[in-house]
Amino acid sequence: GHYGRGTTTFPLCSVSEHSQLLFLTLEFSVILLNLIMASGSGADDAMEIDGSYGEGGGQVLRNTVALAAIMGRAVHITNIRANRPKGGGLKAQHLAGIVAVAKVCNAHVEGAEIGATTLLFVPGRIAEGAIEADTKTAGACTLLAQILLPVMMFAPGPTTARLLGGTNAIMAPPVNEYIAVFGSHLPPFGIDV
Repeated sequence: GHYGRGTTTFPLCSVSEHSQLLFLTLEFSVILLNLIMASGSGADDAMEIDGSYGEGGGQVLRNTVALAAIMGRAVHITNIRANRPKGGGLKAQHLAGIVAVAKVCNAHVEGAEIGATTLLFVPGRIAEGAIEADTKTAGACTLLAQILLPVMMFAPGPTTARLLGGTNAIMAPPVNEYIAVFGSHLPPFGIDV
């Protein structure tokens, strides 16, 4: 069914500096360019990101937090999921992804709560190891992978993620498709999904 819960494990190998991969959407590349041009990495120097940009849903949030962790840049995100018809703000799956990335990079986070429409994310250093993220709902574990995989690719050593949540959620890639299609392109980069 669409709302079944399951567990998906994504083991990742360390990726050499010469073969690091970023999957860039238009939103991803715009946020990346802004983060590269931004100076400073503390909360006072946080890059301002409008979460209503583009489709104005969770993808802006996922891309921003992942890139902030990779680039070591603080971000302040406003209008989180502002264009969603059922209301904006953080839902359980978004919160689970933020908390997981925060653990991977020892980030300082303000506003990480259900319903929040603003978030301050100040990343530390990305670490290797194992992480578990649980939406505690039928929220898609593939969307947890979208926020975690790019960050984990920059870990200094082997890293694994155990993701719990929906496997075939509405408005998210089904886990079987994610593994078969997206996952099939990752082995050349040292990633086993």
